[in-house]
Amino acid sequence: MAGIAFGNACVPRRSHPTQLGPGFINSFSNWDGRWYAQITEDGYSYSTTEYSGAAFFPAYPCLAKVVSRIIGLRTDAALLCVSHICLISAMLVLALSVQGRGTHNPDRDRLSDGRPIDSSFVCSPGRRETAVLRDYTAWTVLAFAFFPPTLFCRMAYTESLFLLCVMSAMYGMDRDWPLPIVAAIVGMATGVRLVGLALVAPMSLFAWSRFRLGRMRAADYVLTPVLCCWGLALFMLYLYSRFGDPLAFVKAQGPWNGRPAATLNDRIVAMLSFEPLWSVFQPTSPAWWRRFGSEAGVLFNVQIMNVFYFVLISLLIAIGYSRRTLNGRETLLAGLLLGIPYVGHSYQTLMWSEARFASVAYPAYLVLGDLGCRAPLWLSGGVLCIAAFFLGGYAALFAAWHLMF
Repeated sequence: MAGIAFGNACVPRRSHPTQLGPGFINSFSNWDGRWYAQITEDGYSYSTTEYSGAAFFPAYPCLAKVVSRIIGLRTDAALLCVSHICLISAMLVLALSVQGRGTHNPDRDRLSDGRPIDSSFVCSPGRRETAVLRDYTAWTVLAFAFFPPTLFCRMAYTESLFLLCVMSAMYGMDRDWPLPIVAAIVGMATGVRLVGLALVAPMSLFAWSRFRLGRMRAADYVLTPVLCCWGLALFMLYLYSRFGDPLAFVKAQGPWNGRPAATLNDRIVAMLSFEPLWSVFQPTSPAWWRRFGSEAGVLFNVQIMNVFYFVLISLLIAIGYSRRTLNGRETLLAGLLLGIPYVGHSYQTLMWSEARFASVAYPAYLVLGDLGCRAPLWLSGGVLCIAAFFLGGYAALFAAWHLMF
């Protein structure tokens, strides 16, 4: 909030065709927030040659519409209300998830290679287990709260709602909730973002563990992935009835691409050679960082930010796997949440938005919490202060319509 206020008061505003007049609440709805506000008020539009609302999924604007009508808020305020309620709820679910890791089910908490999860969470010798678990919970929630790309959880974006769905689904699997409840949450995630399909893999493992123990029928196991996609299925049905094309949400992405359409072979080569990452630092590339937001300086450049946070979160997941901080489902989910946008999005769109896409790989915050708990207090606190500085700086630039995506 301080960053938004500073951005409105002190940062020169960039011209943008859809910007509203200066205003504190308006500033939370810049960039994609304008599209969600338009969808909430006027419904969907579709075009393959111009920017259109069909590229955005419906769960978030639908919830905002409900809040707007029940409470009587204007659209921008309703979107912001949904985002912050979901953010607070996601923090609570994350805290409950960490506290639940104090007692482990050996059949549940295993890595993909069969090794059991590290449940010690020892910060320093001689400390009681309850105190250690409390510190681990606190540092994990703090890591999530201050991680700079979680800026978008505070804006009129889908990140907070999506994280709430993902964390709730994984918490339900850990707590062995009834399968239909978990499937309904997973299906909701697919109505928020397409990458919600990443939850289908850990959900299938959860269903398989129940089937293996004789707690579900074979037919239920086969139908589980289908039940997990109800949000996406309803959106596709709507697009077909409205525009005659169930894949309109895919085709509407074209105008946002930063490169001409590439062949499948070119895209495979680019993915395997990690071209989306290193091309950001190549002056001849259309993704070169100086082409985007250079007026904000190197430290706040959007392209460098996208590469840095994508690599950082990838490293955190690798550390969590190697240190046995993450279990099999968490590692699989994080890999898919990182991999799906990277493979399907990063090359064509020049790494745009990869930082915020990577920020929803929430198992990284479990690793950060463990590292923060083990590190000296001065080091963990110093890192949090640096993160808070960048979080506020990104918010200020976002409020002034600088490139922050």
